[in-house]
Amino acid sequence: MDEVTLFNRISCYMYVPLEVDGKVARRRLERPPAELKVRGCQKSLPRVLLIGVKEGGTTAMGKYLGLHPSISYSYPVQPGPKITNETLEAWKGTFQLTSYKQLSFTGHHSFFADAKPQLFQMVRKYLPDDVKLILMLRDPVKRLVSDYVRTLSIAESLAGDERKQYEDNEGLKGSLEATLLDETGHVNPLSPIVRQGMYNIDLHTLYQHIRKERILIIDGNAFRKDPYPSLVEVERFLNLPPFLKRRHFVYDEVKRVHCANVSSRPDVRCVIPLKGKSLPAIDDDLLLKLYKFFQPHNTQLEKIFGVKFPWVYRPPTYIYPD
Repeated sequence: MDEVTLFNRISCYMYVPLEVDGKVARRRLERPPAELKVRGCQKSLPRVLLIGVKEGGTTAMGKYLGLHPSISYSYPVQPGPKITNETLEAWKGTFQLTSYKQLSFTGHHSFFADAKPQLFQMVRKYLPDDVKLILMLRDPVKRLVSDYVRTLSIAESLAGDERKQYEDNEGLKGSLEATLLDETGHVNPLSPIVRQGMYNIDLHTLYQHIRKERILIIDGNAFRKDPYPSLVEVERFLNLPPFLKRRHFVYDEVKRVHCANVSSRPDVRCVIPLKGKSLPAIDDDLLLKLYKFFQPHNTQLEKIFGVKFPWVYRPPTYIYPD
């Protein structure tokens, strides 16, 4: 069965030709009400959650896994802040329709860090018993730099009190060095951007509340270099019928990322990290401080949790390219 036919048999949506400025595009529409009813299409709480980390590749993972016809992917929206029947109904209202042959899938990077209490409450009381979690961990130094660039970009789009409040909340203090180091020149573990990369602490808490077999940890570094092997691993973890193939992901030499090419999903192509923002040059001394700071935390990942990604064992000789 070809990809378009398979998608059309499972999905609650369809793509129709639409001419815009003399060019033919494809617009996504809900299927007719009778078809939606037969397929059991409804908005439902997720059976798959992508829980982080920030700047670990979660946006690309969400969109690319959502290419699978058995997955109904909804754009990340954080629920809450309080978890109640009412707030989860509102959260569910932001989701895409899911047919009876699909898994509802969404997530938010905050679930692994700031929003862990909400995550634990949802898993314990509200989400389906068979919900599975996907966690993407990336070299904490590379993650930190990307996080700084993204945070700085958002701050620069704000002004006045709004900008100051955002910078205070994110621990942004102007330069990269000022944001990451304390007054004595040591890496500041209280800096929010630094704290996000201390994965062993958050993973310990996560495993206290959620069984290990329900969590798949993906190497964000490897995913960014080539998403296909990681996506196959996720397919197996979720017991999905094999669908995604090597030919679905083509490396774009200009954009320097792998772009999707799935005929049934013309709405998803390239997911570009940092949206064109250049990464800053980093002083060698600062880079060494950061790797030395994170090394004990990385070691705990392997010793206690069995995480055996290459960056866990040794720092790379250079930080770029990713």
